[in-house]
Amino acid sequence: MAKTALKDLVDRLRPDDNFGPVAFDDQAQVVAPAGPLTDKDAVKSAIAGLRPGGSTNLSPGYLRGLQEAERVAADAGATVLLISDGHANCGVTDPEILGEKADEAFHRGFQLLHDPSVNLSFSHLLS
Repeated sequence: MAKTALKDLVDRLRPDDNFGPVAFDDQAQVVAPAGPLTDKDAVKSAIAGLRPGGSTNLSPGYLRGLQEAERVAADAGATVLLISDGHANCGVTDPEILGEKADEAFHRGFQLLHDPSVNLSFSHLLS
């Protein structure tokens, strides 16, 4: 379901929109470097090739996503979309620390979006 939603999102974005998916399980991996969506088919193919991993190391995935966003962000900042089961079960799992990272990013102009039905144990710290 997540891959379908991401591919649908790619279809809706303009070629000059910056987009850069980062996948994470026990480590983070850049699926497609952040930048203009000049080759939507290549990005959708990379997304289609993703396979589920065994754990959720949320911190490096989120931080790598922020790095990709910062690399291409304009003065207006950027939005980081987090798609996860929301259960950080390895690496940094402390909700306070994850919330601090999100708050720091917010103050640098980065907005974190996530599905509100996903249990992000630190989401209450983002308001």
